[in-house]
Amino acid sequence: MRARPSSLVLFLLLVACDRAGAAEPPATPAAPERGGGGGQPSRDALVKAALKRVGEVSAQLAELRGLPFKHKVAAVYQSQEDFRKFVKREIQTDLPPAKAKALGRAMAHLGILKQPIDLLASLEDALVSQAGAYYDPQSKKFYIVMVPEQQLMLDTLSAHELTHALQDQHFDLIGFYGGKGNAQHLSEDTLNARRFIVEGEATLTMTAYQTKVATGGQTNLLDPRSAAVARMTLQAMATMDMAAVTSSKKAEMALYADMGPDIQKAMAAMEKIPPYILQPLVDSYLKGALPVYEAYVRGGWAGVKRLYDDPPDSTEQVLHPADKLFGKRDYPQKIVLPSASRLGALAGGKEVLSDVAGELVMRVYLSNWGVSGVEAAAAGWDGDRWAVWDVGGKTVGAWVSTWDSEKDAQEFAKAYVSSLDQRFPGAPTTVESGVSVHARPDGAAVATLLRGPDVFVIDGLAKQDAAGVLAELVKRTKKLRDLRD
Repeated sequence: MRARPSSLVLFLLLVACDRAGAAEPPATPAAPERGGGGGQPSRDALVKAALKRVGEVSAQLAELRGLPFKHKVAAVYQSQEDFRKFVKREIQTDLPPAKAKALGRAMAHLGILKQPIDLLASLEDALVSQAGAYYDPQSKKFYIVMVPEQQLMLDTLSAHELTHALQDQHFDLIGFYGGKGNAQHLSEDTLNARRFIVEGEATLTMTAYQTKVATGGQTNLLDPRSAAVARMTLQAMATMDMAAVTSSKKAEMALYADMGPDIQKAMAAMEKIPPYILQPLVDSYLKGALPVYEAYVRGGWAGVKRLYDDPPDSTEQVLHPADKLFGKRDYPQKIVLPSASRLGALAGGKEVLSDVAGELVMRVYLSNWGVSGVEAAAAGWDGDRWAVWDVGGKTVGAWVSTWDSEKDAQEFAKAYVSSLDQRFPGAPTTVESGVSVHARPDGAAVATLLRGPDVFVIDGLAKQDAAGVLAELVKRTKKLRDLRD
């Protein structure tokens, strides 16, 4: 998901953090203003009280984070209507309608989206339905959008967003994401990796804040003496895949019914969000905290700062921080695909879009189609590139990936070919001269070739043309090693 809205905090994240080991939030204390009938405090009262506590939360957060605020952060409440306007404007800055249409077309053709969708509308709905609060690095303000009916939950929202304000004041969030307009020189995979650092750090400090407050100051997850508890909590979060998050949602809706209608609506809307949109968002929170914590353990907050000075290049690095990010960093190879004019039957084709999927989006693809052992099949990634072309009104895609070993490539190729049985059920498959060809319902085919540590895919050509184009793709694709490797 290439669009990069301002830093958000998702309601489902807060619930997942509770499930992963944070202490049960205490009941909200009585407030002077109440809604009709003398029940829970009114929405306005809850918001006013939360905004008044921002200074107190800021002080506690700065102490936990070991980083002072350079200046006070403005905090305000924003209506859902105004938030939707902001989200629409922000998304279209980074993902203009024409590019969104091209991306939606490409993702649906390659199977990364299970079906064609209005990508802009789906992304807008996802963020509006799930975001509880956000920090905007352009206006330098923190906004509360949704209002849970528990004080600790509201203050936890504040702690997450105030971490983003600290990041922005010290590390420049807009620059970290490549500058205004999303800096097109950064691939989708690199942007996803950087999101892991930004949201992962905010999740780490938020969880530490929530735990410390809920235990009356008895537990500080950032204290070395709490390392075992911290690792257990963060690893539990990191191992939650989308199936686990989704399966626990219904139970959470009953368990947290007292949190008010906002969280109920957010969790009910989650099932409608395509995994291509939802999984990178959720993983940046639930899995992103672990690489940040590993940096903290190795070098304190100075170690975390180095993640901003020398950001990760790929989601592989942040998904496997111990092996791929720290020590000798595993830099991905750059795949350079030939133009359509050099691919025989694709000559004359016009490129719709091209990008890097990375290990995270490969997991999304394989999960879409019920492949077993998704994480193992996507592990060992060492670089990829996909491209989609319009060839006389027909959509044709190429996807080339390279792997750490031939065994890793074999595992992915096997998983990819098995995914085609779910994408195109009942369609025949043939294997000839090492090329696996799976028919598509539209009369075209998907051709897959395993060659050493590389996997080549042509998706959307007629069967009789696929083998020739694959041969040209193998011959003309280039792999470039990172000079830092």
